[in-house]
Amino acid sequence: MSWASLSKNSLMGSYVGTIMHSEDGGLGWEIKNLYKTQDAGITWDSMYRETDEYLNASCFTDTQHGFVVCSGGKIIRTMDGGKLAQGLNTPTARVKAYTILGNAWSATRIDSGFHFYQEALVVIDSFNLADKRGKILYNLGMLNLTTGNYKKYIILIDSALRFSISVSDFVTISNSFNALGNYYFTTGDIVKARKMYDSAYAVATRKLLYLQMGSALGNLARFEADNKKSTMLQRRAILYMAKCSGSEEPIANCLVNIGYRFPDADSAIQYYDRAINMVSADFAPEVIIGAFNNMAYCYLAKREFNRRHRL
Repeated sequence: MSWASLSKNSLMGSYVGTIMHSEDGGLGWEIKNLYKTQDAGITWDSMYRETDEYLNASCFTDTQHGFVVCSGGKIIRTMDGGKLAQGLNTPTARVKAYTILGNAWSATRIDSGFHFYQEALVVIDSFNLADKRGKILYNLGMLNLTTGNYKKYIILIDSALRFSISVSDFVTISNSFNALGNYYFTTGDIVKARKMYDSAYAVATRKLLYLQMGSALGNLARFEADNKKSTMLQRRAILYMAKCSGSEEPIANCLVNIGYRFPDADSAIQYYDRAINMVSADFAPEVIIGAFNNMAYCYLAKREFNRRHRL
């Protein structure tokens, strides 16, 4: 979904923070008032008035579902694109909303991502929602990976694994094994890395978690010395992940890995190009950078130096 920084509202005569969930529809807020637009901000209608807290931040997960968080922790939700809004008061709903807000903000403002995940942990600890803890710890671990804090990353992912095992959260178990495998692979401990990927794949296969199956299988494919077998495993991984929404980044990673295995530069470039077009630089910069870097070497091998420099 797209974010607008600040938008002038001619009807209210004041500035409001805005978030658009489609080309024409969106929400705007100022202090304690929530407004909606259906004509790209030309006109605004009053939607919700908060009596106790100030409105701070919001996000949409799709064209229908959005959340606004208030200064005191209250969550306002819309499930129909902003036509109606309601406050969320149950602890489980607040954890879900904070998690969604953390996911949305992590791509553009990591400090805000940390803030909302920490708020989710506060609710989890206050109401003993043990089944939610592993997932939040995993998200915090991945944010620490983004900032380069590898020590905290490995501690949080290990904690996420232990908590998720205790409550049979198989998605987070598999994700944590995959994340640990990536850490060991990067640090050169290939034996431990493969063990983690095998564990991630076993858990995901037992529970038919296709996204996690594909992620683990794509990682395991990197250990294959035979290019054809590695490519076959990567393609099978893509088929698994294609069954799930939100799998663009791991699929793009597989495409980059397939391209890397191709001895033919032209074929490799096609896979890198597909990976680049599949993801956004805002949400998957590592994939974009890796694909462009590998593509540059392909053009160098083809002696197309001008193309290489433009990349």
